[in-house]
Amino acid sequence: MTEMRDVATLAAVIFDMDGLMFDTERLGWRLLNQAGAEFGCEPLSMERYTQAIGKTHQETQKIFSEMCAGDKATYRAIEARFWELDRDYIRNQGPPKKPGLIELLSVLRDKSVPCALASSTRTERVKEHLISAQVEEYFQVVVGGDQAPASKPAPDIFLMAAERLGVASQQCLVLEDSFAGVQAGHGAGAYVIMVPDVLQPTPGIREQADQVLESLLGVVHLIKAGQLTFSS
Repeated sequence: MTEMRDVATLAAVIFDMDGLMFDTERLGWRLLNQAGAEFGCEPLSMERYTQAIGKTHQETQKIFSEMCAGDKATYRAIEARFWELDRDYIRNQGPPKKPGLIELLSVLRDKSVPCALASSTRTERVKEHLISAQVEEYFQVVVGGDQAPASKPAPDIFLMAAERLGVASQQCLVLEDSFAGVQAGHGAGAYVIMVPDVLQPTPGIREQADQVLESLLGVVHLIKAGQLTFSS
């Protein structure tokens, strides 16, 4: 953790979604292997799966297609089946919530803190997740990756979210789990708290995060202890 800077001017919170609010990476790994098994393919290890996080779509396809020995036609079928399984799961069960999510959203609402969601995922899918998880009411602003000029680690999406909230990005608390997200929040001048998901931060990422916590419950504790405060 870097030295804690003054956060007395915080006015809003910007959440990432996948891996931060919802345990979608582990869900994605399970469903990808389920889809692959239907085509007689070998399962992809979690370690190998995590190596695709933050990669381009082309790089991700290269890694995931290893389960079918790189056969492109088979992988396209697996990918199509994966999205069917994913859509059905989200619609029927909702995305699995990370520990502390509801507690944090409730505390912020009680304190009338404006909240935005800024995700690299396309806006339509983000809204589907929020509705299925029954948390859409907590967010005044939603910005999907299809709305931002440049994706994380560029700061664009956080700058857009802050502007739509009507506050300076330097007054925002950004909550992230990914390396690219931490870099984007840091680039926007926000106060960044990283809650790692499947990947632990490198020393360089720790330098760009103001704090690293084990779960969103840690953020709740900071707020209740008066270590994170928000101006009205």
